[in-house]
Amino acid sequence: MKIINLNAFYLKLIALITMTIDHIGYFIFPDITILRIIGRLSFVIFAYMIGNGYLYTSNKIKHGLIILLFGILIDIVLLLTNNYINSNIFVTLGLGYFLIMAYDKKKYLICLLILLLVLFLPLDYGLYGLLIILFSYIFHNDISKLLITNFILVVINIYFGIMINIQLFSCLGIILLYFYNNEKGYNLKYFFYVYYPLHILVIRLFVN
Repeated sequence: MKIINLNAFYLKLIALITMTIDHIGYFIFPDITILRIIGRLSFVIFAYMIGNGYLYTSNKIKHGLIILLFGILIDIVLLLTNNYINSNIFVTLGLGYFLIMAYDKKKYLICLLILLLVLFLPLDYGLYGLLIILFSYIFHNDISKLLITNFILVVINIYFGIMINIQLFSCLGIILLYFYNNEKGYNLKYFFYVYYPLHILVIRLFVN
């Protein structure tokens, strides 16, 4: 019996809150490391939810296109408002979604081509981001293997100087997935889409 039961809504909410704290640390208080540490929990939860969405969505192509196109739209908005820094997380999540689809259909050449996009696009979380999304799907029902895989990927990235040591705290985000009860919860899907560019714009107002 689980001590805590978290549905998809609450996991996304945790990811949203920790992401916001991370961005506050990145943009406003870069010397307060604890804010960036808390932020390490967000992406791995989002990655898992992408795999989860692929499993339960009936119109898979439409769902993937919504994520990817919304990410591109966010980039355009941030670029036009002079707030663009790096490709936003929705582009990584959208490409990760299609990486899962290609893997599911055994289109391994397409998988390789998607992974190679990191050589040409400034994706948020880069190759690690795409891979952890894919492994979140492969190990969807085995959180222990996902935890070990994430740890290995992070250690490799730290070794080659791609990531900093605090990314190891992302493992805490995966531990939260043990409490997922496979229920959807409140349906506020588009709130999560709209929140991302809005919170970036508000935070950047404090910086400017």
